[in-house]
Amino acid sequence: MPVLEDRVCPGCHTPTLGDRPERRGVLAGLCTRCERLWLDRADLLTLVGHEPELRAPLLPGLAGTDALCPACGQAAVGERECDAGPLLCCSACGGVLLTRAVLDGLRGSQRAGAVASLVDASERVSAAPSVDAGLQRGEGPRLPTGAELRAALRRDDDAPVGDRPDRVPFDHPVVELGTFPLAAVLGWLVSSSDGAMTFVLPVQLFIHELGHAVPSWLSSRRALPLPCGVTFWEEQRSLFVGLGMAFLFGVLAVYAYRERRPFGVALSAVGLALLAFFSLAISAERSFEWTILGGVAGEFWISALMIVSFFFRLPDRLRWDFFRVLLIFPAFATWW
Repeated sequence: MPVLEDRVCPGCHTPTLGDRPERRGVLAGLCTRCERLWLDRADLLTLVGHEPELRAPLLPGLAGTDALCPACGQAAVGERECDAGPLLCCSACGGVLLTRAVLDGLRGSQRAGAVASLVDASERVSAAPSVDAGLQRGEGPRLPTGAELRAALRRDDDAPVGDRPDRVPFDHPVVELGTFPLAAVLGWLVSSSDGAMTFVLPVQLFIHELGHAVPSWLSSRRALPLPCGVTFWEEQRSLFVGLGMAFLFGVLAVYAYRERRPFGVALSAVGLALLAFFSLAISAERSFEWTILGGVAGEFWISALMIVSFFFRLPDRLRWDFFRVLLIFPAFATWW
C-alpha cells in the first residue's frame, strides 16, 4: 500500500490521512479528524476475508462523493453501501474509506460464514459413504466441537467492544416472523385477564405517564413522568426545553442519516414538525389540553410506535436489538 502521510482524506477533505499499523500486518490509512480507515482492495480482502457486495446508497448526498482517491489520485471516490453500513469506495482502484464499525461488521459476516462452512463440511463428511457401511451403521452428522466454534468466532483483542454485531439480529427469519404474532396473541391474552395484567402494569403505567409528558415536552414545557403513576409538569413554557428537544431530534437525524437509517430520519423529522406545531402554531391553553389528554392517547400511539419500531434498526448510539424483543410484549398488552 502506498504511503498516505499528509494525504487528503476523501471523507472530510483535510490533509489528515496518515499511516497506522492494522491487524495481520496491514498498513492502513487513518484520518485523525473523522477517524475513518482507508484500505486498498488487497488489504480489505486480508482483513475481511471476502469481497463485500457494494450497492448504491439509499440516501445519497453525503460529503465525499467524487473526491480524489488518496491511493490512485483519481476523482473516483463515491458513496456505496454494504450489509455492514455506508462507506466511500474508489471505482478506479477499489480502495475504501470506512469506519471501524463497518469494518468489524464485515468481519462479523466472515465469522458467521466460517461457522456455516464448518457445519456444512461436517455434514458432507458424515454423508460420505463409509467402507464399513455394511458392517456398522453411522452415528449421524458430526457437529463442530467447542474449540472449532471458538476459533471461528474468535475476535482480535483490539476490536472495539461497542461495535459488536446485534445480539438479536434484525434479519433472522424466526425473530422477525415469529415474535410479532406471538407477542400479539400473548398481549391479547394478558389484556383479557386482570390477574395477568398485573405483571405488565408497571410498563403500562409508565407508558400512560409518558403520554402526558410527551405533549408537554413538545410544547416546550418541563415534565417529569414517574413509573408510579404520577407526572409533574409546568404550565410555563421554557426556551431551554424547546431548544433541548430540537437538539435531541437533530442529533437523532444526523446519526440516522450517517448510518443510513431511514426510520430514524423519519422519526426525527416528525418530531421536529410536532415540536414546531405544539410550540409555535397552537396556543398555550390548547397545548395544555393535549398534555392532560395525552395519558390515554399515549397508551395507543406510544404502544403502536413501539410495535412498529420492532422491525427497524436505530442508530448505533441507540441500539435496541435486544430490548425490542422485551418491550413488544407489554406494548401489545397495553395497546389491546
